[in-house]
Amino acid sequence: MVGALCTKNKLSKSSLVNSHDNKVRSLKVYYEGGVMSQRKDKAISLSTTSSSGIIQVPRLTPLNQLMSFIKGSISECVPCYPLGNGFHRKLRDILPHMVKIYSQEHYKSEIVSFSPNEYVASVGLDGAPSAKMGSMTCGLISFSNCLTLANSCLHNYLLFGLSAKETDSIVVEYLIQLHKEMVAVEKETFDIDGKTVSFKFKIFPNDLKMVAQLAGELNNAARYPTTFAKVRKEDTTLPCAEPVVWQTWSMPERMKLSEQVSKFCEKHSNRKKQLDFIAGLGCRQNSNPLFGNYTEFFRLEPLHLKNNSYQLLHSRILEFVEAVSGYNKSKKLDSVAEDSPLKTYLNGIREEIKAGKLYKRIMSAYTDGGSAGDIRFTGEDSHKFAEKLLLVLRGVLHSSSTSIQLPVNQFTVVLFAYMAVQLRLVMSIAQRIHIDNTHIDEVRIAAKQYHNSFALFNKATCSTWLVCNVLPEHIADMYRRFGYGLGLNSMQGREAKHKSINDYARFSSPQTKWQDVFRHEYVHCIWLKLNDAHIKPGREAKELLPSSIPNHCCKRCRLPSDIDVFCTSQFWGKIDDSCKKGRVHNGLAKLWH
Repeated sequence: MVGALCTKNKLSKSSLVNSHDNKVRSLKVYYEGGVMSQRKDKAISLSTTSSSGIIQVPRLTPLNQLMSFIKGSISECVPCYPLGNGFHRKLRDILPHMVKIYSQEHYKSEIVSFSPNEYVASVGLDGAPSAKMGSMTCGLISFSNCLTLANSCLHNYLLFGLSAKETDSIVVEYLIQLHKEMVAVEKETFDIDGKTVSFKFKIFPNDLKMVAQLAGELNNAARYPTTFAKVRKEDTTLPCAEPVVWQTWSMPERMKLSEQVSKFCEKHSNRKKQLDFIAGLGCRQNSNPLFGNYTEFFRLEPLHLKNNSYQLLHSRILEFVEAVSGYNKSKKLDSVAEDSPLKTYLNGIREEIKAGKLYKRIMSAYTDGGSAGDIRFTGEDSHKFAEKLLLVLRGVLHSSSTSIQLPVNQFTVVLFAYMAVQLRLVMSIAQRIHIDNTHIDEVRIAAKQYHNSFALFNKATCSTWLVCNVLPEHIADMYRRFGYGLGLNSMQGREAKHKSINDYARFSSPQTKWQDVFRHEYVHCIWLKLNDAHIKPGREAKELLPSSIPNHCCKRCRLPSDIDVFCTSQFWGKIDDSCKKGRVHNGLAKLWH
């Protein structure tokens, strides 16, 4: 202990302040909650000197000395190589450091083994706009063996980062090189601290846009809208009465189609003709997959799927309450009555759901004349919607507006509540790491009913089709291969890393920002762990459904029985029957059509 060392050895305060142990302690404080400014560091360091009996606690090492220590002693332990205006690391350099971290005693209880002495590496890429970094693209690597630890940004490590869009040629060229690195690493074994280990790349958490790029496909607006199935866009809107038989693209098929497209494009430079040719082949393959055979390991990413699904539900609810409130873009929102369904819904987002940030973005869209239904949802927004949306819809159902009392509008509100119940169950299971076979059976049923509620009574999309048909199969596949759920493929920790990257560059100049990012990231996420500074573990995504249901609550919607106006509605049972069978119930046919 530093204080005991001071008493026994009579070290000077200066020696204690600059000791290795105190530098580790100081660095942990410096990075906790975000990179600290020089002014704040000085204030804290001056206030942390204390003594009690024989125990003396030195003040924190000053920031200027810490920076000299970082730049002079530990900045080159994992080499970084130039990549455009940013940098990249080689797999051979960073993987051994990751193994050393998780071989430590205090991490052993957090790590599982899928195969003896084998680490399953997870590689994900993402582009994001940033006020500090501009348009940036980053690649991150983690070990899937870490389970919930991988949900923390501290356990996702930078592979590359630069200020460029993910579609820029320099990014594409690097991804091709990264693929070659992965193939080479998989063929070898590594001796790390006397332990022989191997690495496999089997999990690739990426959003749908990046998945399409890595697979060499057109974007998600193409006539064939998904990487995961051979399905036409118009077929994704149909209800699913029976299990839908769909096929995936094999690697030989992709390569064959890519060759045909390449030959055609050499002869025809007109882009419209090229797109029509690709559509005529019954695919959306545009070029060779950047990640080669690893493309067959691509699976749906639950975080973005959840956010997109709740954004879709919000947009449909908003369209409805705007219509029944008599609102259109030619009017001002202030002209709408306070007790209208629209104002009730918007106030519910702020007061009941307590999604203040989302509410501000929605109101800003109304002020600017944009579409409030196109507001992007964050993971926090989706979680709050899952918890409290039914209470807001209950308020809409009981609003004093005469239009909402019409049977067709009462039915529509109950329908949205039904959608919300099914979606909450589906996404709760989709984001879990720990599941069993009963969860897979539950998600198959709920996902089908969720899609059919759109296909029969609203308007289904490719997103609802993916939830219905692809998501349950991907969850089952992950459980079959690893014994865990699709939460292994989540980008939760990677999304949080974007904030960390901006924070690392907080006090950097434009010329040195990426150099500083990689230096800080190494010290914070690797060096500190290897020097016995206990970093907070990661955690599983917040549960959307509580594990137990109070006796006074409905088993389906989870609302207290005395305020449950949905499951007891005359429409609920008929909606449920329609969605299970994939056709409109006779009791609803006249009302709906």
